[in-house]
Amino acid sequence: MNESDQTARSDAVAGQKKPGQGRRPGIGRWNMSTTTIPTAITAWQQQEIRGEQLLRHLVSYDAWRVPISESAAVSAHTAPRILTSRDPQGRTRLLLFSEAAAWETFMQTSEGGGRAGQHFLTAAGSWIFGLPADPVDFLEIDPGSPWRISYGKEHFPRLRALAAAVDIERTLLALRRGDAAAGAAAQVRDYAGYLLAVVNRGGQTGLALAPDSKNRTLAAIFTAADNFDAFIETRQSSLSEGQLLSLELTGVELFRLLAGMRLDGLVFNCSGPAAAVAFAHAFAEVVLEA
Repeated sequence: MNESDQTARSDAVAGQKKPGQGRRPGIGRWNMSTTTIPTAITAWQQQEIRGEQLLRHLVSYDAWRVPISESAAVSAHTAPRILTSRDPQGRTRLLLFSEAAAWETFMQTSEGGGRAGQHFLTAAGSWIFGLPADPVDFLEIDPGSPWRISYGKEHFPRLRALAAAVDIERTLLALRRGDAAAGAAAQVRDYAGYLLAVVNRGGQTGLALAPDSKNRTLAAIFTAADNFDAFIETRQSSLSEGQLLSLELTGVELFRLLAGMRLDGLVFNCSGPAAAVAFAHAFAEVVLEA
């Protein structure tokens, strides 16, 4: 298999377009919680879902099987050493398996033969895709399967950014539920990838509001470009005039700006695909003081 065959098309990487350009029409939403990795990749290959949907699914998946060294597997005091392999061209690959059956399929190939007894670390996608990948040339998912897919170095920055977004989305949910770990508010403050929705009307820019049945003034904030794109998809047509845009802000910049505004509250990712999370306006001050 040559490099162009084994590497994901650029369309499989979210965020290649600028936030605000919108999504391609004609492909609806889907339920990540009930869709397996093989089904998701196959759906992308058949153009039933978009590349950004596939990436979010991969990064959100919490049961990746990652090959590790035997010494790390048998010792509780040894940090897991993730194993990589080299292809015939000398490129370093990190192999990821979505389930035990995917490993068994790989074992039936000439490349996978002779690897019986391999030890694995079960890892969340937000962790594995967020790792520094300098020594790795390709991330290869379910090699040997009909749905195998690889991502090269040019895709790693986007994968790491989405991994950070998924982490912060989970932290926001934990804060809303009241079961967040110590330091969660500081993590929200220190995240540097927020998008604040604004609307431009005739050269004048103002805050774009999250939809609300009670007509409250709720700032619309997004943790990743695909979440903002979903907002555009659902809200742009409802604007009588003007264009939805986003401001890219660090957490400190965002919460300082919002703290000085007259608002009823803040809503993160009000249109999906990440879960929507709402807070009172005072949350901005809480985060800044963390």
